[in-house]
Amino acid sequence: MPDPASRSNPDGVHGPSEVVDPNAFVWQHDGWTGRPWHEAVLYELHVGSFTPEGSFRAAARKLPALAALGITAVELMPLASFGGRRGWGYDGVLPFAPAACYGPPDDLRHFVDRAHGLGLMVLLDVVYNHFGPDGNYLHAHCRSFFDAARRTPWGDALNVDGPRSATVRRFFVDNALHWLTEYRMDGLRLDAVHAIEDRSARHLVDEIAEALHRGPGRHRHVHLVLENDDNRADWLQRDAAGSPRLATAQWNDDWHHAAHVLATGETAGYYADYAADPAADLARALAGGFVYQGQPSAHTTRSATGPSASGSTPWRRPSAWRRCSRPCCSRRRCRCSSWARSSRRARPSPISASSTVRWAGRSRTAAVRSSPASTPSPTRHGGRRCPIRTTRPPSRPPACAGRRPRRPPANAGRRWWPACCGCAALAPEQVQVLWLPPTAPVPKAAATGAAADACALPPT
Repeated sequence: MPDPASRSNPDGVHGPSEVVDPNAFVWQHDGWTGRPWHEAVLYELHVGSFTPEGSFRAAARKLPALAALGITAVELMPLASFGGRRGWGYDGVLPFAPAACYGPPDDLRHFVDRAHGLGLMVLLDVVYNHFGPDGNYLHAHCRSFFDAARRTPWGDALNVDGPRSATVRRFFVDNALHWLTEYRMDGLRLDAVHAIEDRSARHLVDEIAEALHRGPGRHRHVHLVLENDDNRADWLQRDAAGSPRLATAQWNDDWHHAAHVLATGETAGYYADYAADPAADLARALAGGFVYQGQPSAHTTRSATGPSASGSTPWRRPSAWRRCSRPCCSRRRCRCSSWARSSRRARPSPISASSTVRWAGRSRTAAVRSSPASTPSPTRHGGRRCPIRTTRPPSRPPACAGRRPRRPPANAGRRWWPACCGCAALAPEQVQVLWLPPTAPVPKAAATGAAADACALPPT
């Protein structure tokens, strides 16, 4: 059987492993230190379909065209060896070995080296939530790699928090370092981290992020991008200097799904959550980061979790507000109640242990709602008590507290959206599709072009 950490399997996942010297390749651009994230213009690339040949070498020959287009970062779809010669890559079984159908490992190094010579970052999509079904021999000789009590939509869940899980965790941390050291990738995109059920004190994502920052991240720009269907934002926190503590950015599936429904009309599967009003959902994603910020989801079957399992509370992104009925809000947008975030989406039912939600909270003001059978708890916004004290959805637009809107701040050089409840207003330069927390310094370029247009969208 092949080595689970094989660096190369030239005859496919069922063949013998090949010994590879990772130091034999001669790099032409040793001085490359990467690019900061605010310069990233991503191009997602599938090696097998990018060129007629479907190889690393052929893809490298087309990189100058991407650079001329204005692309600054290429994100390669998963390359871990998988069964067969064609596939998306998300059913890999040998995470350390690039798929042989695209070429030998040194051809991938040549691709990365060529990209760096053109000023392009290279990120790699990796899958740490399951193994594919074809060629996975770990089931035969290492059952402790898997958690028999849990499953993912794609196969057996991995044992990242149970007995003998330390070796499993180390396997994936080493894999992340493998791609950034032996292939000099500029970052990783972690696929579906919501499917990594980790109840340990330190989540596997945290451990990977810390290893990257302590390792290659000390000498060059290294980026970690997440796909997280839970819409959690606590992995995106910044330090005092504005640098990511863990992840750099998060894939905004809400934006993609709303745009897909709007463009194609497809409403099957998870697109059903965006079928009611995709235009309003797209506008909300552009203006507020996420569409789902605590509402129940008709598609997903996960139970409500509220704050993150690690104990930290995610940050609730500002969203669109519906019009208040009180005079003080007659010509303004009020955020008195998180139940009335959008006038076009059905109001959510109370959150309980059996509810199904997509959750995104605010780190400094957690919204805690009890089940109908328990005592309602008032929600706080911006440090003040919210006037909406019931956990049940109101039957009509909620009235605000009757307070006068806050005055604009002294540095009135930006747009100011008054809020009746003392909630902080959202500055235009804080709006990005790949969201940065408000404490992070955002480059001026982010407030121009499409981002500036997004700020001008009316509330949904």
